[in-house]
Amino acid sequence: MKAIFSLLLAFALVGCSGEQYELKITGEITKVEEGMIYLDDRPIKIKNSSDFNIGQRVKVTLIDKTGEDDWNPDDFRVKELKIIK
Repeated sequence: MKAIFSLLLAFALVGCSGEQYELKITGEITKVEEGMIYLDDRPIKIKNSSDFNIGQRVKVTLIDKTGEDDWNPDDFRVKELKIIK
């Protein structure tokens, strides 16, 4: 019985360690750089930054890979990015 409980506990702990959080942001692009846009002054890494212009309104869905409480563009993966008209 103890062995089964220990295995279940181990699986539960391993399953919790890989959590990712989804974050949705809507805002205006304030800056465009190579491989990065700034959405309301928050940097977001993207592949084709040349497809975007300052002043465009966008809705972005990000996956936070760390769950930390800071804004580091390396901690996020873009799941979806839409231009709002």
